[in-house]
Amino acid sequence: MLGRLLASLCILFGLAACADLPKTAVRPALHDLGVQQPVPSMQNLRVAIKRLEVQAPSWFNSPAMQYRVSPNSSERRVFSQNRWAAPPSEMLALALEQALLPGGASALEGCRIQVYLDEFTQVFDGTQSAAYIQVRVSLLDTALLPLASKTFKENMPVEPTPDAGVHGFKLGVQELSGALSEWLLSQDLTRCQPKHGAAR
Repeated sequence: MLGRLLASLCILFGLAACADLPKTAVRPALHDLGVQQPVPSMQNLRVAIKRLEVQAPSWFNSPAMQYRVSPNSSERRVFSQNRWAAPPSEMLALALEQALLPGGASALEGCRIQVYLDEFTQVFDGTQSAAYIQVRVSLLDTALLPLASKTFKENMPVEPTPDAGVHGFKLGVQELSGALSEWLLSQDLTRCQPKHGAAR
């Protein structure tokens, strides 16, 4: 009420000092990755997945939406009026669980999927941009010994806006989920059975 009264007096009397009145804060828009659909091919996985976890470097431990002004830029910037609903690693973990483990992680002993998030950044290039995701994935057996590892990259061209970037990341995570499924099904998962490692 007081703020509206002061604003009315400013208009009425044209007070120069009113230029210093506090402005109403604009809340940034919050975005997430939506609900991921299960990857159909994961029905062919005949072994248990005990856990899927995603780790990330410290600069991805906030909900800031990061971008680079050019592919070769070493500077990370953040959008001021757009935020993720959670840190990228948390959103990616949920999305991959929805896509790869729709029934949830197994209560039985099984393999573990470790994902390390290297990049989750919108990259601008002139009048174009792309949602860029890079992860390193390791598959561990029941004794937590490495079975296989691979780096995955998804680069989804989008319009040079934050909203378009969000859509690009959603598509990129879908592509990543499909690629991870194909990779998992191509592995020799014998050591994912409980008898091949001690439970921990």
